[in-house]
Amino acid sequence: MVLSFKIIKLFNHHNRGQFIAARQLNFKAPVVIQEGASLDGVSVYHYAEMSPMAKNYKEPGFDIYVFRPTELGGYPKDYFREGQIVELVQIDHLNMVLTKFGNEIQESIPKLIELARSLTWNKISENYKFILSEIRNSDKDFHEQQKIDKKKNDKKIPITFAELTPTLQRLYASLYDIHLQIYRSTKSMTIIDFRYYLKSSLEETYRQKILSNPPMLHCKVPMPPWLSDGKEKFDINWLHRQWLKSWKLFWVVFLFSFSVFSQTDNIMINKIQKIVQQINNDSGYTIKKLDNDEFLDHTTDEGGELTAYFKNGQLVKIIEWIGLSSCVNITEYYLQDNKLIFTYTKGSQYSYNESSGNFDRNKLSNTMECRFYYDNDKLIRHAFKGETRCGGQPTLSWAKNDMEECERYKKLFMKK
Repeated sequence: MVLSFKIIKLFNHHNRGQFIAARQLNFKAPVVIQEGASLDGVSVYHYAEMSPMAKNYKEPGFDIYVFRPTELGGYPKDYFREGQIVELVQIDHLNMVLTKFGNEIQESIPKLIELARSLTWNKISENYKFILSEIRNSDKDFHEQQKIDKKKNDKKIPITFAELTPTLQRLYASLYDIHLQIYRSTKSMTIIDFRYYLKSSLEETYRQKILSNPPMLHCKVPMPPWLSDGKEKFDINWLHRQWLKSWKLFWVVFLFSFSVFSQTDNIMINKIQKIVQQINNDSGYTIKKLDNDEFLDHTTDEGGELTAYFKNGQLVKIIEWIGLSSCVNITEYYLQDNKLIFTYTKGSQYSYNESSGNFDRNKLSNTMECRFYYDNDKLIRHAFKGETRCGGQPTLSWAKNDMEECERYKKLFMKK
């Protein structure tokens, strides 16, 4: 059951903590507020010990309820305000949603394991447990934060999905984004880091827009910073082998030193790759989207979509999806300080069924890749692979087109 309320009073008691007084909208009869209910993502309970409030101080206000957060820390500062319309999700509705969400998580695990197997040379066990990590906003460098998180995670005791469920029930309404990523794997056990980002960590204006949205769910495999391209398979446990990480990074720097003429560019490429990795591993983005008619001059056969990712109000990534008659092109634009630093285009094409004379929409294979690296609006490196029947082989002219399109997309999202 989902009920709507209007907050009429917020107050703190020096001994008892925070209280939220709210009037039920569309009131018909008093309802029992079940333990574990969620008020706009904050777990609360009905504080029945408080005397009924009165309308105009003349009659009991049975449509007025007083809530208290179940967490000792209460709700975040400025999370609620008087006059705000909020939704209370009762436990019966929440249980139904959680069952569905739990199924989605469990269905995602085999996909995560399959993704890890395709990228690494390890034998990934299908016997898995979880550790739980909150993703917090931080001013620290990505790699420094990664070291801090590792120290904390190494001390955690892995738990089963059944043991994780009560925490999911408590946090569900507060969750904005979830990353499932393999933290460590052996032949007998895979440890999955259940990383979550709370709605309370978002900017207030955006948070109000997505309060009722279900959490997003992603599967990720962290990539080592020394990888030169996507072909090389790596150790899934690279983060735990510091000596290997140091040795690999040493050789990267050592080999760079022999390329006198390209040394500056190589260092810049390495820097760009780390920034791209950080953007892809990060979370808590404000996401905006444009449909095909909002950014395409001519609509393609399968349409298109443009997705922008903002961090602290700054645009850092754009994904362009274009569906053609027999191909799909996806271009990712990466920005730092509002400047384009890297684009990656992947071209895929549908298999042609000769017996039916049509393209098989269920068989899409990647046949082309294109990478451009930029520094101060100048192309410093490119890498091409393959072709598609729709666009042919990549050329250097694509680099200029990517820069122009990126500028155009930036202006479009500024208006949105």
